[in-house]
Amino acid sequence: MKISQSSIETFLIVVLYVNLKTISGQESPTTEETDTFYIGPCAWVLSNRKCPDADIKFYLYTRSNADDRQLIHVDDCWENSNISTSFYNPRYPVKVIIHGYNSDMMLAPLIDAKNEYLQRGDYNLFFVDWSTLAPGPCYPSAVHNTRHVGVCVAQLISRIRETGNDEIHLVGFSLGAHVCNYAAVTLRHDNYTIPRITGLDPAMPLFVTSDLDSKLDASDADFVDVLHTNALVQGQIERCGHVDFYLNGGVIQPGCSGYGTNPFQCSHHRAPDYFAESIQSVVGFWGWKCQSYFYYLLGMCTPKSESQTQAGEDCRTSSRGLYFINTNSASPFAVGRLTDTDKNFKAHQQQRQNPQQITVNPILHADPFQKEIDIFGKLEGNFNNLLYSKDDDDANDVYFTNHGSNLMTHNLINRLRHKNIDGSENSSKFNDRISRKIKKQSKPRPNSRYASSSRNDDSHNEIQHAVK
Repeated sequence: MKISQSSIETFLIVVLYVNLKTISGQESPTTEETDTFYIGPCAWVLSNRKCPDADIKFYLYTRSNADDRQLIHVDDCWENSNISTSFYNPRYPVKVIIHGYNSDMMLAPLIDAKNEYLQRGDYNLFFVDWSTLAPGPCYPSAVHNTRHVGVCVAQLISRIRETGNDEIHLVGFSLGAHVCNYAAVTLRHDNYTIPRITGLDPAMPLFVTSDLDSKLDASDADFVDVLHTNALVQGQIERCGHVDFYLNGGVIQPGCSGYGTNPFQCSHHRAPDYFAESIQSVVGFWGWKCQSYFYYLLGMCTPKSESQTQAGEDCRTSSRGLYFINTNSASPFAVGRLTDTDKNFKAHQQQRQNPQQITVNPILHADPFQKEIDIFGKLEGNFNNLLYSKDDDDANDVYFTNHGSNLMTHNLINRLRHKNIDGSENSSKFNDRISRKIKKQSKPRPNSRYASSSRNDDSHNEIQHAVK
């Protein structure tokens, strides 16, 4: 028996309706209108719904009304809109800020961005509030409604363009980033391309297999820059702009793993946090270039002072490619250029990768792909915050302490080569000393991971001298 796709879709809608009705604890609302239908508390906008829409509101902030938002009515023509009677000034740049799912325009980092902009200079800040069409737990309907919201945002941009202002920059967080896409697609029919779109961790669920006209991508504006902070969970891992910045690897952000903290929610919301800070940051968010995310996972993209690009508000519109950025775990997050970063931090990074400036050449008969020992620092005792036990009388033992064993490893490797670090001892002499040490031991240690208090003091001192 063959089951049609329409039957499966009908079944899924019924299941979704029952679940949402159970969650809401109430009867699903009804409407006499034909442009919207409801499944539980979730509104699904139909294609015949028009703009302006009472469920999609626009509010204006300027320096003249920094704390008192103005409700902007946008219609299909300039005469029916009220932009001309607002604090809008066509001489100042326009920022259109769009929130995401289960939120509204009063989301704290978005309000922070408003304050940062108005402290920086004169701007026309239009906030889009479409929270009525994107409540929890209605994520599927919110995704569906992004298309309609984008059409209404396009209508706002059309009215702004009629004032002769073309300095238009859209900033979308999560689902709001895809609203920017639909606004761009709508305006494309009028042969207009938005100058700039910034995507703040564009939402991933239900967008993985979408075509380019159904999600944010580089064709949506003259310049599209994207910040990734919770990739593969709530945000997209794929590149979707002219330049994509993956902060702290782009998946989990530092400072988001504390007790009582939702690491995914925290990491997702770091995108607008970082962007808000970038508006007036003195040092800025600077990233180094990488060929691909896969190369980064392989450890082939280390921080470099060359080819750095700034992310956030002051990102150059000529920037292209994929970049990685490190941040602090708490505000202020920006650490600046790699050449301007704290010297102690740089020294620590240098010591991890190359302790005491020792250069270790490839070992004879070693794996040809092994360019250096412990490239990821896994030999350090504090890797993954693991602590190792050891006997109290072996305070100087360096094998399994949280001080790490990188230095010891490099010294041993150099002694195993034909020439020692200082050229005073060759590998044959070293091997002879190791053999004598083994013969002196009365019996082997039962567990080499832990120091033994029964070992011979002379042999212990000798091996300690050998590794120094």
